[in-house]
Amino acid sequence: MRPPGSGATSVPGDQASIAAIGQEIVGSSGAHLADLVRIDTTVVTPTVGGPVLDGGGSVVAISTASPQDGQSVEWATPVDLAREIAAQLLASGRVVPVWLGVTGGDIAGTVAHELGVAGGALVTDVYRGSPAASSGLRAGDVVIGLDGHQVTSMANLIMAIHALPPGTTIELDVERNATSQRLRAVLTPRPAPVG
Repeated sequence: MRPPGSGATSVPGDQASIAAIGQEIVGSSGAHLADLVRIDTTVVTPTVGGPVLDGGGSVVAISTASPQDGQSVEWATPVDLAREIAAQLLASGRVVPVWLGVTGGDIAGTVAHELGVAGGALVTDVYRGSPAASSGLRAGDVVIGLDGHQVTSMANLIMAIHALPPGTTIELDVERNATSQRLRAVLTPRPAPVG
């Protein structure tokens, strides 16, 4: 997902801000929804299914769910993930989502500067029994590379993983307590529900 500038908008004239990425919720139908963007918005009932635009007018996500309690929050699917899902549906008629099994966010600019990288994905939690847990990934690790390619954000990591089929072995370049490590993980189909 291309990071929005100062905010995002899902309804003409609505100003909103990205609150978190990689979010997981249970929808009103009971379906488990993962890898969502949480958006703090000024609209009580966002238009689910509509585009979320950045300050330049580019689509960065698709509004996917809104809370049932009247909060001014919505969840959206990053546009890169929506494109990947569409491509899989067109190619095979089905989608087999994979997972690494982490939650987290982006590292601060000062941390990136100290590490000498453009950015990275900060791991805040690792699911038990997940590919991440089996690889040795831990909370507090910063993922800065995937298969030799730079990882600049958690969204960047998530999107790269979604493009891979189950059974793929990936190599993660990780910074942990001022030391660099390379971990291997085998991606598996996402269990439903996760948690």
